[in-house]
Amino acid sequence: MYNPPTKIAKKHWSFFQRARYLIIFKVIPWFIHHYFRFVIHDKELGNSYPEGTPVAFCSNHQSNLDALIVGGAVAAPYGTRRFISFMGAGYVMKKNWLYRQLTWAGGFPVYYDEPSPALRFAAKTLKEGKAIYMSPQGKRIGKSPVDDYFNLPKEPRSGIGRVILLMNGKLPVVPMFIHGAGAALSRGGFLPRYKSYISVSFGEPLSFEGYEKDGGWKENDQEFFPTAKKITTRIMAAINEQMLKQEEYFFKIVERKYKRPISQISEDLRKEKSFQRYLRNLCNYTPKELRQTLDKLNT
Repeated sequence: MYNPPTKIAKKHWSFFQRARYLIIFKVIPWFIHHYFRFVIHDKELGNSYPEGTPVAFCSNHQSNLDALIVGGAVAAPYGTRRFISFMGAGYVMKKNWLYRQLTWAGGFPVYYDEPSPALRFAAKTLKEGKAIYMSPQGKRIGKSPVDDYFNLPKEPRSGIGRVILLMNGKLPVVPMFIHGAGAALSRGGFLPRYKSYISVSFGEPLSFEGYEKDGGWKENDQEFFPTAKKITTRIMAAINEQMLKQEEYFFKIVERKYKRPISQISEDLRKEKSFQRYLRNLCNYTPKELRQTLDKLNT
């Protein structure tokens, strides 16, 4: 019988957790690279921090695949990291058997009504020289770059900012944008679409050493949460910048087809099934194919 995860985070990675993780993560990167059409942009930025140095990877969040995709991009043998841990929604892990298995791949639960234990565990994991992956959005939002365009500028959750302060500012963050995860495995889906095009785009690492405080930050400090929110907003802006850079041709094609700027795509249109179907198909185009499609539309 399954015992639901508690709201108390583990104190450290046990020997058995490390061992089973290493076995699973021999398989996951290989699966991501061979099951999908998987491309990594600016790979050297994702490999800026080798194993043994703490780093956080932060991206948009479209799918339950996201954490595995990040692993496929930064874990050995395709990247420099061996241990990558990530937060998963605790209540989803409790209810969803498949999602719960991600604990075997470095996942640990966070409960939004009591996130502090998970955030402290993340900080402990980082202090051991490991990497973590977090999405400032906190939950899956949208299925396509158009959804991200409207949602990334919105106010984020403060989780990653709080972790950075618990690390007293000594935590670099690599912003990244994931393309195609929502189209490959949408909410409620079970089996990802075979050979879907998925890409990861890394941005310049962000430093937060300017937030170092004598004696370290405490969660009951008056400025703790406002400062954490400020940090997270900066990270979201960097992810948004990666999106605008990576999805330039994608947005131009949508604008050309619907005869309006991307900023004027209405919420009603975004909810239409035909529009979502068109975006899902367009997500499967590589940048080269998008450029070729745009050239045809302009002739």
